[in-house]
Amino acid sequence: MTYTDSSKVDSVVNDKFYVTYEYRIGDDQSFKFYSQTIEYMLDTVTAKLNTIKVNERIERNDNR
Repeated sequence: MTYTDSSKVDSVVNDKFYVTYEYRIGDDQSFKFYSQTIEYMLDTVTAKLNTIKVNERIERNDNR
C-alpha cells in the first residue's frame, strides 16, 4: 500500500512556526496512521529553526 506522508505549516505567530506532520508506522498491512504538531522558533540571528515543543502524536482512524 502506497502512502505519501505529508507536512504543512499550520500557522506562524511572531517567530514561532507550527508544523503538522502526518505519517504511517508499520511495514505490514496493520499500519497505524498518526498526526503530530511540532512548534519551532526562528532564531533571527542565525536564521535556524529550533524545536520548542513536540506535541503528543494522535492516532488517526481514517487509514487513507
